[in-house]
Amino acid sequence: MHLRYVDASKNFLTDLTPLNALPELCSLNVSGNKLELLTLEPRPFLQVADFSNNALSQCSSFEQPMLRKLDLSGNQINDPGDLKQAALPALEHLELKENGIMSIDTIALPNLTTLFLDGNNLERLQGIGALISLERLSVRGNQIKSLDGFSVEQTKLSHVDASENGVQSLLEVAKLGVLPGLKTLLFVENAVAEDPEYRAETLIAIGHLERLDEEPFEEEERIEASTKREQRAAEAKEREAQARQEAGLQEQYTSDANNSGADS
Repeated sequence: MHLRYVDASKNFLTDLTPLNALPELCSLNVSGNKLELLTLEPRPFLQVADFSNNALSQCSSFEQPMLRKLDLSGNQINDPGDLKQAALPALEHLELKENGIMSIDTIALPNLTTLFLDGNNLERLQGIGALISLERLSVRGNQIKSLDGFSVEQTKLSHVDASENGVQSLLEVAKLGVLPGLKTLLFVENAVAEDPEYRAETLIAIGHLERLDEEPFEEEERIEASTKREQRAAEAKEREAQARQEAGLQEQYTSDANNSGADS
């Protein structure tokens, strides 16, 4: 009953019910088995659990009050919507690689700091902004084309790996400029990375970025990007002022025309 560390990986287990007799279980590795259901009851001290490479299709009714790290990679999970803060209040590290996930907008884990979603069927990242404590995100090997969904409130997110996806436009990359703490960004094997202006435009859009595709930015690049950013801001301000002026003239013209009509 005092057993704390269990490694039963690479066997033929289909049921974890016997482990419910271990009240002091702290670490569990049952990767590479034949599990279809998570039958493990809440363990008061369980902090690390590896259920990767099984046959799980869902993670409903899985409640673990102290769990900090969970690996569900290599299963058959299409909808991770059962992963909620109420069931997993302490979860910080989550791996869902190589499943069939198409959407993450139901994941509600505001304390999560690390999320791996490599090798799924994601086409978008709507809902990612709700993960306000996120520090590291990897979505390598999906089908993502749009980068909408990130939030300025994600101040801790410093590393994003979006390699091997379908991002084609520099405008999509620029959307990551809302992340104030972003330091490292990877876009290798995306169509956008073939654009001759890719590196320069990325730094203009995300001035605080330190590394792009493992290559740090040189000081000369930063100076040039800063200059172009200031020029574009000045040009945009000038266009805005001109538009306001034209709108004012049009309004005056309309007013004069109305007054002339009223006099006649």
